[in-house]
Amino acid sequence: LENLIRSKRSPICSQVDALLRILKGQEEAIGERAQSWSQNVVARMMFGRTEAVLGVADLASYTEDALNTQLAPEPDEAVLVDLMRLEMQGAVQHFFTQLHDWWSAAHLAD
Repeated sequence: LENLIRSKRSPICSQVDALLRILKGQEEAIGERAQSWSQNVVARMMFGRTEAVLGVADLASYTEDALNTQLAPEPDEAVLVDLMRLEMQGAVQHFFTQLHDWWSAAHLAD
């Protein structure tokens, strides 16, 4: 399989090569194929880690890295970004202002 990929004789070779690099956890391959910051975070959590446990700080770090390398999130994703960054005050504000969800904002503030 690797010889076929290296020879690049088939049009599918580049896709298989990208898939193998993602499965090996190569961060540049993940970044190249991710179409959004959230896809980047999920792919890095699944394939780019060697540890068995994902900590909260890891999630915040992956989110920051993804936001630095991918396009900016949509305005309605601001709550999710704040929650993943562990910025609870920002999440409460975005629940109320962006989503007009006072119930979730009140319970998150609790």
